[in-house]
Amino acid sequence: MQETGFKTAERQRRSWIIQRVAWVLLGGILAFALAGGLGQGALSRARAATPDGGLEARYHRIWRVNDPQDVELLLKATRPGPVSLLLDADFLSRISLQRISPDPTQTVTGPEGQRLFFAASGTGPALIRLRVIPLRAGRVRAQLSADAGPPLRLGFLVLP
Repeated sequence: MQETGFKTAERQRRSWIIQRVAWVLLGGILAFALAGGLGQGALSRARAATPDGGLEARYHRIWRVNDPQDVELLLKATRPGPVSLLLDADFLSRISLQRISPDPTQTVTGPEGQRLFFAASGTGPALIRLRVIPLRAGRVRAQLSADAGPPLRLGFLVLP
């Protein structure tokens, strides 16, 4: 059975429309990826702080399995003396903690997680960098708290 010219032209027009839509979608996905939607980039960067401002975090929301990531924490000391940071047990079970800078003066591990103590100079803020490696893909949630302050909740998406 032979198609008429009208049916062929209509099929060609539909094919072009589908191709144009596909090109727009592919371009959108590429732009999303380049902007950091699938890893390191502007869309992935985040900041969070506790309501009292005692703890602030700078981090990337999107991680890759077995790819080292840095989480920067700014602890604001409310009193002279050492400051502490509590990393919750669930977070620690999903990551490998590779490096802590500066080195904590003391580390105490308990059922709630790991409490790190740092020497503070006066009442100014202390910058702490955690180098972590995510162990498996999926959602990772962290609950961090400085001294006895309110917890800071962070969420990460770990891609394969």
